[in-house]
Amino acid sequence: MNVKQKPLIFILFFTLFMNTYPELLKEEIYFNADNTAKPIAKRFYQYDENNFIIKIIENYSETNDIIELKYTYDAEILRTVEEYHNGSRVKYSVFNYKNGIPENKTDYDNNEKVVLKRQFTFKTNQLSEISDFLPNGVYLGKRVFNYTSGILDSEYTENEIGYRMVHRVYTRANGLIVKVEMYIRDRLIRVIERKYEKHEIKENQFDLQNNFWDIR
Repeated sequence: MNVKQKPLIFILFFTLFMNTYPELLKEEIYFNADNTAKPIAKRFYQYDENNFIIKIIENYSETNDIIELKYTYDAEILRTVEEYHNGSRVKYSVFNYKNGIPENKTDYDNNEKVVLKRQFTFKTNQLSEISDFLPNGVYLGKRVFNYTSGILDSEYTENEIGYRMVHRVYTRANGLIVKVEMYIRDRLIRVIERKYEKHEIKENQFDLQNNFWDIR
């Protein structure tokens, strides 16, 4: 979810950073930090018979808006995502890979015009950064992911001049991410709770299906 009241949401085939857990992420619940009793949004995950994520539905309680993300795969590789707002498609994205690892993602509007380019950077087989660029190559900023003993525990977003905007802290239970806290500077602004259901799958470091790299 970004800071503009939208919930903030990846695919790798290397066993070095795959984990196997008997859980499948089914729902994320978003709260403002000052009122954790009333959700502001919910995100639901839908899967196919192979347990690949094929749709994510985001419901916003304050505006009644519904955002749908629909995913298509080429064999086991995540290839495209279409984004719909209240039933109307607003854009689609295409993932490109190098040696089985996601290299970049390009966003297009409905007129086939490129609107954003997103670059993935991996270090020691783990996603370390996601950088955003305008179609003309102008750098917009990036997300930086931090690990302790190979386990994702936090991340931060910085703008084009290196100013840190949003910091996220991940809380785990039984090896799974169960809560995400979002901060601006030291002020807690958002809390995200995760719900899972029993189902053994291969997962990436974000506790999503290991072939899903649409990190938002």
